[in-house]
Amino acid sequence: MPEVLRVATRSSRLALIQTREFLEHLRHELPRDVEFKLVKARSKGDRVRDRPLHRLGEKGVFVKAIDRLVLKGKADFAVHSAKDMPSDPGYPVEFAAVPPRRDPRECLVSRTGARLKELPSGSTVGTSSPRRRAQILLERPDLEVKPLRGNVDTRVRKVKNGEVDATVLAKAGLERLGMESHISEVFEPEEFVPPAGQGALLVTCRRGDDRVKRLLEHGDDPRSRVEVEVEKEVVRRLGAGCAEPVGVHARARGSRVHVILKLLDEDGAQAKLVQGRGDPEEVVEEVVSRARGVGSVE
Repeated sequence: MPEVLRVATRSSRLALIQTREFLEHLRHELPRDVEFKLVKARSKGDRVRDRPLHRLGEKGVFVKAIDRLVLKGKADFAVHSAKDMPSDPGYPVEFAAVPPRRDPRECLVSRTGARLKELPSGSTVGTSSPRRRAQILLERPDLEVKPLRGNVDTRVRKVKNGEVDATVLAKAGLERLGMESHISEVFEPEEFVPPAGQGALLVTCRRGDDRVKRLLEHGDDPRSRVEVEVEKEVVRRLGAGCAEPVGVHARARGSRVHVILKLLDEDGAQAKLVQGRGDPEEVVEEVVSRARGVGSVE
């Protein structure tokens, strides 16, 4: 009789797709037959829709309720979007696996199919992310950025209904939902830097639960884990959270990692771009030191 493990997940359509994606990947890697039972929950980020995330007063608004099921023994592990995970080393669960990462890039969804540079002056772009807002205004200070909350489906619908002229979303989320046809433009990380962990999943279990951890490790991708860990460590060292307009992207090639870090003013008036290459520890130290030091604004 196969072993049965309980999997905690948010109940949104994207979260369920991401969870099933990981479970399918894990089944292919496991040396024995295991069955999985989904345990669904709503996070604070799902329940509170009338305020931007950075104004909810705490970190991890999409993950804490889910991991609470794991900590209370109501689930054996949980599947999250890595970008939603706090960069706090004291977070009370084990980061057991980072499966192969999807495309981390950001993209524009516009009502007419126009690219960012093609939007008419005064067009409205919807986003509640300070990082996205600052990068939009850096490129197009003549646009109006309006708050926009909701899941991916809702935000795309609001663009198509004309509530806003465009929005910026994660390419991976649109791909997972089968909504790639709505993409008007894909931004390279050097020009529109994504948040730490974008495109990746992060799987958690209870600290000390070695049986579950050993099983989940079969679904871990070393390259993706290095990239996510470097990005999260840069954010942690800078003391930046979702309220700060900071983007960071890491690409691992063998033992070396290339990091792009962008620090912006809230209104997009200035931006400092820092890049570095080296082994994971060296490159984190390099880009954080340069970000904190005196440097030219690019």
